[in-house]
Amino acid sequence: MGTAAMPHFGEGNGDLSKLLASKVAIITGASRGIGAAAAQTFAAAGAAVVLAARDERALRAVADNIASHGGRALAVPTDVGDPQAVQRLVERAVEAYGRLCWPREAGQS
Repeated sequence: MGTAAMPHFGEGNGDLSKLLASKVAIITGASRGIGAAAAQTFAAAGAAVVLAARDERALRAVADNIASHGGRALAVPTDVGDPQAVQRLVERAVEAYGRLCWPREAGQS
């Protein structure tokens, strides 16, 4: 399965770029489909993405695609059903980028 071409920085990402520039995001299910597309879109908008999925080969292909287009991506093979694996995912993200950006939930100020 191939990976879609990632939009280059500045190509139709205006408002999204303002929102995601310099952010760090974990994307689960990032080895294919919607997860891979989200990772590519976030990276194209300026976020560093930490890619999580069980399929290491597919995950690395997505990370390589992002990097080849100037984005920042870290592939971390992870089974999100395993709490220890998720802990390692967060630790790797913080080690690589120094922080994570957590979305606010509805009703938070």
